[in-house]
Amino acid sequence: MARAVWKGPFVEESLMKKVDKYKDDPKKIPIKTWSRKSTILPDFVGVAFQIYNGKKFIPITVSEDMVGHKLGEKKKIDKNNDKTVKSINNGIRSSVRKINPILKSIVGKKVDVAIRDLQFSEKRVTRDIRKTISSAVANAENNFQYDIDNLIVKEAYCGKKIVMKRFRPRAKGRAAPILKPWSTVTIILSEAKQMEKHGTKG
Repeated sequence: MARAVWKGPFVEESLMKKVDKYKDDPKKIPIKTWSRKSTILPDFVGVAFQIYNGKKFIPITVSEDMVGHKLGEKKKIDKNNDKTVKSINNGIRSSVRKINPILKSIVGKKVDVAIRDLQFSEKRVTRDIRKTISSAVANAENNFQYDIDNLIVKEAYCGKKIVMKRFRPRAKGRAAPILKPWSTVTIILSEAKQMEKHGTKG
């Protein structure tokens, strides 16, 4: 059952006392807590915690975008701190052996360069790979407001999916199998870091 609205967000009373002591403590020793279900309040911003996850204490420092979440949701909050965007295509009608060389050729390239190279390829499967990259770019632009001009293909890999089996009639009443493999392609994009340019000598 959900918590009643009139009660407000849940926070352990002992945790609130520790936060008050932390603000008055000049040493700023991180607060150890087991209360993963406590809600992060605006008063917690800037406070360092060590949250027990069942095996060890994980250090975190509360930021403004974490307000309203639970202390136990640290992984969910920080999952996109590395500036990556993922897009997965589960329905590509081709084998891993044919897709892998194409994916290796676009890793490390800027998105617009990778799409341009795929447009001039004669292989049929490049059309589906191009769609997957475009989907990742749309995710980056609409969901995370990244600059699409700085996006690069950080990772690109594929894996096996289903294999459809058909049979071809052969001589003397025999049948030969026809295997039609399907693959799943994952594209991970990231923002290229802007390197500070310095003048060259001479």
